[in-house]
Amino acid sequence: MRRKARQNEIGAKVDQGSLVTSVSLFQITRPSGQLSANRYAADGEQRNRGIEVNAYGKLGEAVRLSGGASWTDAELVKTNSAATLGKTAVGVPRRSRSLPPMTKPNKFTMEAADIA
Repeated sequence: MRRKARQNEIGAKVDQGSLVTSVSLFQITRPSGQLSANRYAADGEQRNRGIEVNAYGKLGEAVRLSGGASWTDAELVKTNSAATLGKTAVGVPRRSRSLPPMTKPNKFTMEAADIA
């Protein structure tokens, strides 16, 4: 049986020449697995709501910076148990950050990320 996710997103982007920034709000509704009658099945649902911010630009001729962060609230919205309804969904980070400095293309790239 096919399961589908649904995503809604709205955002804005500002280009100031050497600096580009963006922000978006999102909601993703997707199937979630749960144990039902001694059988594991994807018959539950989780909703992920969050915000994402990004920026990238130049710091002189050789260095470009790109970074972003996101905050997500992942909630189980349809379950077969009152004990799990409304709880945090497993496997979705509450926040993540990334700040990869880059030099000129094809020369060097390094990335650092923090996911929690």
